[in-house]
Amino acid sequence: MAYRALRSGLRGYVLLRPPSPAPLILLVSHIPAYRALAAGLLTGVAVIALLCFYLWLRERQTRAHAVHLEAQLDQRTAALEEERRKLASTRDALIEQASRDPLTGLLNYGSAHDVLVRELSRAGREATSLTTILVEIDELQEFIDHRGHMAADEILRETAHRLAASIRVYDTVSRFGIHEFLILMPQFDGFRDPHRIQAVHDALCLDPVWLPGGSTPVSCSFGVAVLNGESGVTAEELLLQADKALQKAKYSGRNRIEYEVYHP
Repeated sequence: MAYRALRSGLRGYVLLRPPSPAPLILLVSHIPAYRALAAGLLTGVAVIALLCFYLWLRERQTRAHAVHLEAQLDQRTAALEEERRKLASTRDALIEQASRDPLTGLLNYGSAHDVLVRELSRAGREATSLTTILVEIDELQEFIDHRGHMAADEILRETAHRLAASIRVYDTVSRFGIHEFLILMPQFDGFRDPHRIQAVHDALCLDPVWLPGGSTPVSCSFGVAVLNGESGVTAEELLLQADKALQKAKYSGRNRIEYEVYHP
C-alpha cells in the first residue's frame, strides 16, 4: 500500500519507534509547484476582484449619495430663490403701496415731492425748462356738503383718470392735497406753449362727471410756475410760485389758468 501511495505522488517518511522494530510510514500529500503557484495566483486574482468590486460598489454608493445631495441642494436653492423672489415682490408692492394715494392710485405727496426734487436737479444741471402746475377742483368742499364724501371721491377718481390720460408719458401727475393735484412737465416751457396746458384743462373740465343719480359739472383752477434753466432752486420755492398762480386763478373767478414766473 505504501508503495502504491508513493507512486501516486505522495511523499513518504519512515519513522522508527524503538524498541519496536516495526517502522512507521507517514504519507504526506505533495502538490506540484506549478499547481501551488496557480492556486496562489487564482486566490490573488479572486482577492483583487473582490476588492475591485467592493471599491466599485462603494464608489457607486458615494456617487448616488452625491447625486441625492446635489438634488436636495438644487431643491433648496430653488426654494430659497422662490422665497427671495416673493420677498422682493412683497417689498416692491409695499414700496409701491406706500408711494401711492389709495383713492386715486396716483403718486402721493411724499413721492411727488421726491420726483420734483429730482426734476429740479436735472433741469438745473441740463439748463432745461420745468413746468409745475397746481390743480385744484373748484368748490369741492361745497359739493361734499351737498352730495357727500362718496360722490366727492368719485369726482376725485375721475379727475385723476382724466389728468393721467391728458399728459405726456414722461410727465408726472400726483395727488398733492385733499382737493389738489400736481403736474410736473419736464423739458417744457408753459409760457411758450400755453395751448398744451389749456388742452389738459379742457380734458378735465369740459365734460361733466357722471355720478349715480345724474351728472355734475366740474371746474378746476390751474396755477402754473415755469423754471427756465435756473439752478439751485428748491422744491418749496417753485411750489410757492405755483401756489401764488393758483390763488390768483381762484380769486380771479376760478376755472381758469394763471401763470407765475420764477424769479430767484
